[in-house]
Amino acid sequence: MHSRLCSRTSSRRNSRRALHRSVLLFALLGVVTAPAPADSQSLTVDARVGPRSVSVAVGFQYEGDSVLAALDAGMRSEITFVIRLYQPLRGLARLLGDRLLAEYHPSFVAYRDPFTREYVIESAVGTRRRLASEAEFLEDFLTLAAFPIPIDPGTEIDRYYLLCQVQLRPVRLVPALDFLGAVRPGEAIVTPWTRFELEALDTSSGARTGAAPGADAAEPSSKPAPLDPSQSPTAPDPPGGAVWPGGAA
Repeated sequence: MHSRLCSRTSSRRNSRRALHRSVLLFALLGVVTAPAPADSQSLTVDARVGPRSVSVAVGFQYEGDSVLAALDAGMRSEITFVIRLYQPLRGLARLLGDRLLAEYHPSFVAYRDPFTREYVIESAVGTRRRLASEAEFLEDFLTLAAFPIPIDPGTEIDRYYLLCQVQLRPVRLVPALDFLGAVRPGEAIVTPWTRFELEALDTSSGARTGAAPGADAAEPSSKPAPLDPSQSPTAPDPPGGAVWPGGAA
């Protein structure tokens, strides 16, 4: 009888502690991660086309106060750059929507070293870059430079275009707390899709460049036409995947 009472008492204490920790976590998330309404958000896209690849650069213009606050509190932030390569279809095939040739999701996680207080940017493959300056960190973390998309030689690149988007989570939750994403869905900052037209070979310079980026584009409403069975609608990330924000390796 005594052991049962002790067991019940211990169980109640553990329940109270778990509840207290959950309340504390929600309070911390509410204070630290709410993006400031005054933060400006805009997306810039640029591209340079070589003989075998398209080099894509994406910049997210964002003040980043919520990111800095989260890192100062000992949490992590995550940014994902979504890049899609489309081929417009002609004739009646246009009714099916443009063809999605490849899709990439390079992502990076940022945190502060608890000992040196440096800002650390970690790629999906685990490589890290350390930065002491707050301004330099934000510039690098919010920028993807020289991300390569392979293309076949002789591809009519002037018929292709890119759709780009940035998904920023000022607070990156550990897998055990992913359920909070459903409770606080507004914490993810998602930009509108930005369309970027690609141009043909510039014979005067021997290099291919992208056309001036257009206005924000809505994601194609039609489902992309399927590729040949031998092709994949979502190409894998380049080997290594360590294309750094800001272009530094």
